[in-house]
Amino acid sequence: MLWVSHRYSSFLDNRLNIVSFYVYPMNSRFPKIQFAKRTMVWSIPLLWGPLHSGLIHAEESDDLVSFNHDIRPIMSDTCFQCHGPDKNTREADLRLDSIEGATKDLGGYAAIVPGDPDESELIWRILSEDDSERMPPEEHPRRLTDEEKELLIKWVEQGAKYEAHWAFVPPVRGKLPAERDPDWERNPIDAFVFSKLKEKGLTPSPEADRETLIRRVTLDLTGLAPTLEEVQAFLSDRSPDASEKLVDRLLASPRYGERMVWEWLDAARYADSNGYQNDDERGMWPWRDWAVDALNSNMPFDQFTIEQLAGDLLPQPTIEQKLATAFLRNHMINGEGGRLPEENRIDYLVDQTDTVSTIWMGLTMGCARCHDHKYDPVSQREYYQLMAFFDKTEITGKGRNPHTPPILDLTTEVNDRRVEELEEAKRIAANQLDEVERALFPREEGALAIESEKAKSITNGTIQGILKQPVIKRRPEPLTEIIAVYSETEPEYVEATLNYIDAYKDLDVYSNSRPIVMIMEDSVERDTHILENGLYDQPREKVTTGFPSALNDGEEVTGDFNRLDLAEWLMSEDNPLTARVTVNRFWQQYFGRGILEQVENFGVQSKPPVHEALLDWLAVEFRESNW
Repeated sequence: MLWVSHRYSSFLDNRLNIVSFYVYPMNSRFPKIQFAKRTMVWSIPLLWGPLHSGLIHAEESDDLVSFNHDIRPIMSDTCFQCHGPDKNTREADLRLDSIEGATKDLGGYAAIVPGDPDESELIWRILSEDDSERMPPEEHPRRLTDEEKELLIKWVEQGAKYEAHWAFVPPVRGKLPAERDPDWERNPIDAFVFSKLKEKGLTPSPEADRETLIRRVTLDLTGLAPTLEEVQAFLSDRSPDASEKLVDRLLASPRYGERMVWEWLDAARYADSNGYQNDDERGMWPWRDWAVDALNSNMPFDQFTIEQLAGDLLPQPTIEQKLATAFLRNHMINGEGGRLPEENRIDYLVDQTDTVSTIWMGLTMGCARCHDHKYDPVSQREYYQLMAFFDKTEITGKGRNPHTPPILDLTTEVNDRRVEELEEAKRIAANQLDEVERALFPREEGALAIESEKAKSITNGTIQGILKQPVIKRRPEPLTEIIAVYSETEPEYVEATLNYIDAYKDLDVYSNSRPIVMIMEDSVERDTHILENGLYDQPREKVTTGFPSALNDGEEVTGDFNRLDLAEWLMSEDNPLTARVTVNRFWQQYFGRGILEQVENFGVQSKPPVHEALLDWLAVEFRESNW
């Protein structure tokens, strides 16, 4: 336990008297602590050093405290919400996520004085027993542990060295670990794995038997179990390259692309329906087939990226390159009545922005839609600068049309003939329903059913609305009321109605699911604005396209860029995230968990990767092998 003896009391009195003279603004949210003369007691296991060395000391140790691995996670959990990148909610004009902010003069004192925990306000605040002075404040859900307090003190003693977040620095291929087992290793990855096992006091598991090996690799690469014949063939092959031949055979199988595309389809929010309440059918499946073919042909990931984000902007783009941009149009389509088109359009842009930042950058940039990101160095302005890349395609946001322009029509004569057949089937069903209805509600030729004397006595508003329309123009949803009301009394009418509903839906589903694919096409000049609280109808200042400075070596670059510029920036050698995020997703795909467990969050709130050196080695290897 730490306690203050009488022999230190005069020193404390002098220090506290000096502290009490600091002046601070009356409206400051971070006033200097007004200490009274008192004996102060903290409950924290610290060791006191000699008096001349200072008042506050951490336990003696030669270990250096790392900002990235030790301090940033603490501050991210307990400090950055109020003292981080978001200037709109920053308390006391204090920013702790940067050395400039942490050491800023706050009126004769600073939150952190490198090398001097005695003079660092942050240290006094975290040690205070006074609820009104202690940080984090009483209402914060997180309390600092004794070990975390000691780490902070030790870090300040060692000079409070800040580091750029590891994921925001381009990866470098490091040397292979010194701890090696040449007899066990088969490739450089094994060297990293063995080193980590050794560090944890573990030994490698025994090698799997051949039956297990073929089952595992076949499931991993095709999603299917091997056949009995395939197992027997592999067991019979005693050649030294039997495993390599097995893998080559599976990679050459069409099933490979069909299996490997699963996670990509999920990340790309692929669906052949609009979502929301009606969930109308649509035909985005040609893009799915493009992705499968790209994986089966071993398309390099940089080309895979560029064609999906900007295939239409390549010189003389092919149909397939235009089709690839359907990736960006996989968003849901809201056909809710009363929904304003501009509100829909902004939602689609938000979806595109969030999807790209998640898949390639592994960041939760969606937090910056309404305000500066509270943890990562991404401003609200930078969020809308990224959105501006997608705001040049003429999408209006109107209605529930699953073929909202711009589109790529890939239909053939076979599709056209099938549509004609289904249209004829719908006409026949409508005529049959009309005949039954004419007998039930007699009226003059050409008159609507509602004009029948018998219909005038109907009080059901839904049925009145139905009878006001010609049969061929009726939608199926309200017709369920006909079935409910007349199921007992008019079975012929109900059967004709059901036949019409079936014919209508057959035509509707097939028409919408034809290969008419929504794609991207820069065809309009449109101003993009920062939106107050992310609301579509509250535009603020105009922004142009630009790249997040934290991922661009701190440089703010804006201008008249397009999606091709964005794709090339994402795949550039200097981009710190794309390669890391991608290989980490691959690792999760095969092993069930990423090297960095939160595969979609490489920001400062993420836990450190379990093997950062391996992740960086894989990222560089991936990039330098031409993706």
